[in-house]
Amino acid sequence: MRLKLLLAIALLVPLAARTAAAIPQAGPRNAAFDTMVTNVGKITDTAEKGRWQANVDMWRVRLAQSGALTPADVTTLQDCFDAMKTNVSAITVAGERNRWHANVDLWEAVITHPRAMSQADVDAAKSSIARMKMIVSLLKAGDEKERWQANVDLWQAFIEPLN
Repeated sequence: MRLKLLLAIALLVPLAARTAAAIPQAGPRNAAFDTMVTNVGKITDTAEKGRWQANVDMWRVRLAQSGALTPADVTTLQDCFDAMKTNVSAITVAGERNRWHANVDLWEAVITHPRAMSQADVDAAKSSIARMKMIVSLLKAGDEKERWQANVDLWQAFIEPLN
């Protein structure tokens, strides 16, 4: 019994360490990320959960890096992005589709420019954020508004310092 317990601990400690390392550490951006993660956990619709989970996974990768993305990070982002983009293409509700298209535009810019964004790219990102923010402002209070507002806050915190 004791041997089994020691073996279980030996297997779980490295797993826990890898999981903790993959979670963004405390900081100003991460309050919005934490809000989004908690909120996404409440989603019951499969398609909506899928696109939001891809978005959360992409933020997890982006927030774990303080500078340029590694090739492995870009690959992970691209995989999540492809899944999210396919999911978003099936959205029929205009407001929802428009919010997600703005989000897709922003992630596409991050993936296309993993090292640095030009001023034109930053300006285009700010335009997408403004569009997303305007559409989010039309949502009624509730979980959907909360997660979208957290997403807007993350994008603003990420793009603003790039000026």
